[in-house]
Amino acid sequence: MSSEIFRMALSSDGKIVDKGFERVAGLNSIRLTRIISGIPVSTTDENLKAINVTHFPNPLSEQCILDYELDQNETLSVNLYDLQGALIQPLLPLSERNAGQHKEKLKLANSLPPGSYFVNLETKNRSQAVKVVME
Repeated sequence: MSSEIFRMALSSDGKIVDKGFERVAGLNSIRLTRIISGIPVSTTDENLKAINVTHFPNPLSEQCILDYELDQNETLSVNLYDLQGALIQPLLPLSERNAGQHKEKLKLANSLPPGSYFVNLETKNRSQAVKVVME
């Protein structure tokens, strides 16, 4: 058996579709495959830079300082998520930030149990998550 893929595409629901031909037992046949493995697939814009983010202290208790740099003016929000990706607390509402260095003091909910979380900075075109540990 031999086969060749000559066209591959990403469908709107994130699945990969390929089209090609197979030769089985001396017969040619056309093949169309839709891969539904459950593995998320996305595309990345190589021209977008990551958001440079640091935070302190870590581990933290009720607040932390988030230090980040934007290479262009952007609308940005900051949220706290648990390790399963569930939103725990909005930390900064969606608002316009100028290009350059920023320091934000983030106040965390007193009721958060000790453990690991992600602080996620999100803009229209990109996001950057940093892991934080609550004492």
